[in-house]
Amino acid sequence: MLTESARFDAVVSHNDIVPSLNALLRDNFGLKTPSYISWMGNGLDTSSVFRCDLETCFLLYTRTIFDGIFDNYYYTVANGEKKAFLIKENLTVEEIDDKDIIDDINEKFRIFAFVDNYAYSNNKVTKHPILQRNAYDTIKEFTIDSIYCKSLPEKPSIVKPDEVEVLSTAIDSGYNEVKIIMTADVIYTSGVWQDKFINLGVKYSYGEDRSINSSDNISKSFTDSWYDQNRWTKMEFVKIFSLQPSDKNEFEIYLRPTLKDYLWDPEHSILLKNINIMILAS
Repeated sequence: MLTESARFDAVVSHNDIVPSLNALLRDNFGLKTPSYISWMGNGLDTSSVFRCDLETCFLLYTRTIFDGIFDNYYYTVANGEKKAFLIKENLTVEEIDDKDIIDDINEKFRIFAFVDNYAYSNNKVTKHPILQRNAYDTIKEFTIDSIYCKSLPEKPSIVKPDEVEVLSTAIDSGYNEVKIIMTADVIYTSGVWQDKFINLGVKYSYGEDRSINSSDNISKSFTDSWYDQNRWTKMEFVKIFSLQPSDKNEFEIYLRPTLKDYLWDPEHSILLKNINIMILAS
């Protein structure tokens, strides 16, 4: 709506870009959008004077949340100590020593992280406006006491680590999709970065020696907003497979240490307990 160039001094985040682009395309180019969308941002702030009217958290490389911006304050937790900084022009910061303000921001931070985690873990994100979700029925359910997986003392290039089977099961033909939901309590040793976590994977086998293998670091399935070694945390893993034309469909869930030397940590191990696995199909 500008007729000439202008400068906006308000602070925005990357989360604010897409809502504004969506509104532009919707209002001017006929883009069809659902009436409600689960945006993390509120759209670009076009204030011509400096302000930082944001509520957002920062997800660290390890998929933990210790930092956020709330109402002109940058908030962080380091070694259990809560700190807040006033954000000033040119993005300079000034630490504040006001317990009431820090406690108020901490409560907003806690609620923000809780709602974010609840929406993700309970599948409350807005439905796709075109591709509706399939209706699934539970066809199998398993309860497993515990599973343990540990890195080998030798590098993977010297001794290739084996997969530790969590579950192996066959699925009858006649279904279009299979959804696997696995929850568990997890504890791990050694302070590793995300890349060095033990992998959690699912292997879908069908036909004659044909398979689809999907695995990733188990830390990506942790549901807590933060986690640390030698402390129990919860995880939820969800994977969907489109079934191939076959009379034999087998699924194997497994744990496996890294196969790369530079990601290897001989002190790292993972223990899962209270494991629940649901197999749903449509």
